[in-house]
Formats: sequence, C-alpha cells, structure tokens
Amino acid sequence: MHTTGTVYLTVRDTLGFYGMDTIRIQYSIPTANLGQDTTICPGDTLFLTPGLNYATYLWQDGSAASTYPVSSAGTYSVYVVDSAGCDTSGDIQVSI
Repeated sequence: MHTTGTVYLTVRDTLGFYGMDTIRIQYSIPTANLGQDTTICPGDTLFLTPGLNYATYLWQDGSAASTYPVSSAGTYSVYVVDSAGCDTSGDIQVSI
C-alpha cells in the first residue's frame, strides 16, 4: 500500500518577495503478508516470510529471524518494523 500526496509551499518575506515550491511524497506502508491460511503434509516444513526489507521481526514465540520454519499445526504471527519506524503485523493458520 502506498501513501502519496503533494505539498505546496509558498514563502513570503517582509519586503513582499516570495518563492514557491512543490514536493510529491510517496511512502509505502509496510504489510506483513504471511499468505493465506494453508495445510501442509506431515513431515513437511513451511517457511514463513513476511518480507525481507524490515528492520526488526518478532514472531509469536519471541524469535527475531526474517523467516520462520513451521512444521506443526497452529496459528503463527509476526510483528515487523521498517527502517522508518512504521510497524504492522500478520498471522496465518497452518493445518496438518
């Protein structure tokens, strides 16, 4: 998801002179997408990856790796923070 906007700036000094400028801002809001709820076969491992461009990761068990291996049924969640300090979370239900 992107947030965009245009900022217009006009500055006038005490003598009446002025200057104008415009800046267009676009920022991607982070999304931690672990995919749709899914089923894996017994003995298989699913590697969850919410994205590799985050500054920090925090999984439901307190681990902090960018990927998380899943080999048993359950609900798995992650909380991520990007380099700008924006955060988001995501979860997935895995069945066997």
